[in-house]
Amino acid sequence: MPPWLFVLTVLAVASAFILYVRFRNRFTRPAALARLGNFYFFRGECDKAEKMYRKALEISRRLGIEEGIASGCSSLGILFRTCGNLDRAEEMHAKALETHMRLGYEASVARDYEDLAVVYSKRGDFDKAEQIL
Repeated sequence: MPPWLFVLTVLAVASAFILYVRFRNRFTRPAALARLGNFYFFRGECDKAEKMYRKALEISRRLGIEEGIASGCSSLGILFRTCGNLDRAEEMHAKALETHMRLGYEASVARDYEDLAVVYSKRGDFDKAEQIL
């Protein structure tokens, strides 16, 4: 990882935890954990990133934060895709798509379709990737 990206990531994580400590509302803890997951993801530490993303997703589910659920599923999908587990990546991207569709977030729905297309392309299923785009 380039040094500048490492510094930006550390600052993002630190700011997330400062927000959580300062405001302690229900939205800041999952966001802080997700940012910590991003930190580990960019360092290539898939297991640690997955742990943070799963914690953020669990809290979002428990609190009924639909946006957090969709975001957590998207993050896990990207993580699994990058770290080589395409079946789990497809599952997570499909869950994110379902949630974003229910919420009516059109831009996020488009991104979820793109993420699924990347999974299909990585599998060599270019017809399926083209169909959903």
